[in-house]
Amino acid sequence: METTGSKTHYPTVGWDLNSAEFLDLQKNAMEVGASIHVISNLLIDYDGMVVGEQDKYDFAKIKADEPKEKFKNIILLNYPEGEGSFKKAIKWTIANNLCMTDEFVLSSIGKYKPKLRSELGLNSLVYIIGTKGVVIGKEKQAYCLIYNDNVIRLIISAKNVFGNHPEHYFALEKKD
Repeated sequence: METTGSKTHYPTVGWDLNSAEFLDLQKNAMEVGASIHVISNLLIDYDGMVVGEQDKYDFAKIKADEPKEKFKNIILLNYPEGEGSFKKAIKWTIANNLCMTDEFVLSSIGKYKPKLRSELGLNSLVYIIGTKGVVIGKEKQAYCLIYNDNVIRLIISAKNVFGNHPEHYFALEKKD
């Protein structure tokens, strides 16, 4: 990212939505009863993580083994009929040569896409699920970003509760 005057210029890492690669992903999603939504050029902030509410961000300074900032293309995989699961999403991710996402990606979605619910055309709760799991004790968990009215929260919950509702979106990354 570079700034000249009052304008900020972002690197061109966007995804051509007419490209054969994107159209193949879209077709592969439809074959399993899913749909995809793309967030191009999302700035991932590895220096801090949102743990508070929208417009009232508190940052837990969590250091990652990544550069401070990086732009990524994010794919949100959704099963609109509510017939998905965490396991199905991971299987689709691997089959389509995509990467799983962590809490930093979710935190950046919450920070830089506060109007994502309206972008998705939804007024209900929206759940954005990270696909890199985390084990707490012996429990397999996943990070989840919840959009509810004007509040955005990042939580951790059991993996098996995700995917069986139309409001659940699995966050995936396009490989660099």
